[in-house]
Amino acid sequence: MNKKIKISNDLKELQRLLNVELYVVGGYVRNSLLNLPNYDIDIASSLPVEEIFNKLNGTRFLVKLRSAKMGTVEIFTANEVYQHTTFRSDVYGDNGKHNPLTTQFVLSWQEDAKRRDFTINALYLSVNNGKVYDNFTGLADLENKTIKCVGQSEKVFSEDGLRLLRLVRFASELNFSINEETKESAIKYCKNLKDISGERKKKELQEILNCKNKYGIGLRPLDAVKLLFELKLIQNIFSIKGIKWEFDESCFSALNNVKRSDEYLFCFLLCLFNFASKQGNISFEDFVSAVSNKTALNFSRAEVQEFSKLLKAFHFSTQISNVRKFIFKNYMVFEKLCNILECFERCDLVSSLKQEQMLMKKQKVPLKIKDLAINGNDLLTIDKINKKNIGKYLEKLLRICLYNPSLNNKKSLLCEVDKLIVLNNV
Repeated sequence: MNKKIKISNDLKELQRLLNVELYVVGGYVRNSLLNLPNYDIDIASSLPVEEIFNKLNGTRFLVKLRSAKMGTVEIFTANEVYQHTTFRSDVYGDNGKHNPLTTQFVLSWQEDAKRRDFTINALYLSVNNGKVYDNFTGLADLENKTIKCVGQSEKVFSEDGLRLLRLVRFASELNFSINEETKESAIKYCKNLKDISGERKKKELQEILNCKNKYGIGLRPLDAVKLLFELKLIQNIFSIKGIKWEFDESCFSALNNVKRSDEYLFCFLLCLFNFASKQGNISFEDFVSAVSNKTALNFSRAEVQEFSKLLKAFHFSTQISNVRKFIFKNYMVFEKLCNILECFERCDLVSSLKQEQMLMKKQKVPLKIKDLAINGNDLLTIDKINKKNIGKYLEKLLRICLYNPSLNNKKSLLCEVDKLIVLNNV
């Protein structure tokens, strides 16, 4: 690859102020050579963190510490943000956890390159002369569209389990093949993924599922998921008892129809539920727990609640007897549910749901308690109502208005309350 990479004036000035051989590394170099857009600019040199702060003090470059242990700072200009890391070597434990046990700062880019994961990420662009330096086979692997580990592939994956998901992500986003030795080592060390935090797994999985959209050249999401199965990574993200982890294309084909990047993850999980259900009974609760716990994707409480609602709504959408009641029950996830149902090619159902929703909006049907024309304070003035039952009364009124929205005014609702009191129907 003979492409000349343009070096910004900011970088040239930064090198002059630091008075050191400065290199742009990793994804920026790779993407520039592939004519792909860049989102981050990682730079590296032999300078320790303290010297960077000292040399840039009083200049237009603002420096912020990211990690003293890793030798990482962020350098801000009006136009760009650089993440600078001091050349280093890393020593890992034997459990595949992402963070190294110890780091040692070194003096050369050649030593620094040895800690990189894949050859296409171990390219160093000299800010001084504009040349790209390659101590492995990164340039050739870019030409051949191949992902290959730096050095011994077994060492790469035994050190850091997160690299397993990064392997799938780069192969999927760039539409590159995986070197056979690298693939075999990934399968051998697939269990190292279990020790990676749920947050990191979720982030990588979301990017993998969005692979086609990242640069516009990636694999279909379906093929990216197939790769997760092939490398035996899927069962080391999710622990679901009694499952044979053999890829079934029919369960995951809906992924290719997703239109919004923020809906890939939930659509994938619904596909996964279909996959698991096909092999035996699994409760909603057990499945939600299996995919959302700390060792899986570590969902927040809000994410757990949203996904639980979406999963049940999706499942019961095949047996809707009352469309209005279904919309009322699932209004919080309604838009996302409709989008995902379309991915599963259930467009007729979506059309009928949206028609009813439009009618409900036209009729001003209240969907939440706060949409009612009365509130708890109004009910407190009624002697016959126990304070503890106020919420129940409001829920009853909400359901009454679902089919009789014209009753949603204070006078009518208070009349309905009187009827409920007489009937003792709360």
